[in-house]
Amino acid sequence: MEYIDLILKALATGASKAATKAVPDLYNSFKALIKRKLPNQPTTTKLLEQHQQEPKTYEAPLKEKLIEAAVDKDEEIINLAKKLLEQLESKQETGQNNVNNIGGDAKGNLGNFNIERLNQNIS
Repeated sequence: MEYIDLILKALATGASKAATKAVPDLYNSFKALIKRKLPNQPTTTKLLEQHQQEPKTYEAPLKEKLIEAAVDKDEEIINLAKKLLEQLESKQETGQNNVNNIGGDAKGNLGNFNIERLNQNIS
């Protein structure tokens, strides 16, 4: 994966609501660092915000601006992008393990609600 793609992936993945709850400080630091490296123009700042809302739509124009600003050659940004993605993947694995531990089937009573009776009524 090229560094520019790594950076775009970190931005898009970090922009999701689940990610901003999982690692908000790291994501905000990453985004702030990128803003500092980009030319201080309202259009580039707006483009970064639009990409946060709709990553697929704004990926190509943002990619162009990031390359122009040589963000893909900045070691600090590259390292922070890697760290962000690693932490997000770690959080996802932890979340998946928790979900996998919640198992069982839906037979029996759920409070005063009899699921078997509901299944008979549906059939």
